[in-house]
Amino acid sequence: MIGIVAAMDVEVQAIMELCEITQEKTIGNVAFHYGKLASKDVVICKSGVGKVGAAMVTTILCLHHSLDALINIGTAGGLKEQQKVLDIVISKDVLQADFDTSALDGPEGLGLRFHADDHLLVKAQEAAQENNICYHIGTIASQDLFMSRKEDFDKLMSNFPDSICSEMEAGALAQVATSFQVPFVIVRSLSDVALHGIFNVCKTCQQAIEPDGTILCGKALIFFNYSYTRKRRQFIGLNCASFTLDIICVKHEIR
Repeated sequence: MIGIVAAMDVEVQAIMELCEITQEKTIGNVAFHYGKLASKDVVICKSGVGKVGAAMVTTILCLHHSLDALINIGTAGGLKEQQKVLDIVISKDVLQADFDTSALDGPEGLGLRFHADDHLLVKAQEAAQENNICYHIGTIASQDLFMSRKEDFDKLMSNFPDSICSEMEAGALAQVATSFQVPFVIVRSLSDVALHGIFNVCKTCQQAIEPDGTILCGKALIFFNYSYTRKRRQFIGLNCASFTLDIICVKHEIR
């Protein structure tokens, strides 16, 4: 069985629309949806936003199911100039970038890093190549932080310059999956890219976007990041869900 975790309803709905759902069950306050995706048994659930929710849901998944693989899908913010909105990011490793015991442990106390499963990484890469999808492989940085300030970006890139995207759940999922020895991979679709002007912000300009998403003031980009990204979230969730189907359908089986 393959576990699929997403943070938001729209992302869960996008992947469920590609499945044949046969059963639903609630454990605690978490709904688990069971069915088939490309003839593979899957269980799908929503973690909510943030690392605590992701850790809780992943723990329940691992305790109550015999998982062959775990895939975390959703959106992320790109961190590299060459990236574009809707590009796919695939985890080579996952970093809890806001973990910091450096005051006690020195540099080794900065960040917690977990490695994605090599086999799943290869499958995701093959799926992207076979479907002509633009993709990036590297370190995914998790923080309980929606990055909207330049100082947040600068701190992350100063501490972990190998980070290629930022999001809020994967680090916790990776830690729990590693503890339970469940192979995992993270796949995210980019909703924005930090270096494309997103931090050139005038914080008084929150009226500067038309209903169609047109930016009237180039300095209104914090509001743009919240508003415009929300408008596209359904499409981005579908983009990532479709890629998850590609991974499962790729010629090499998930063991």
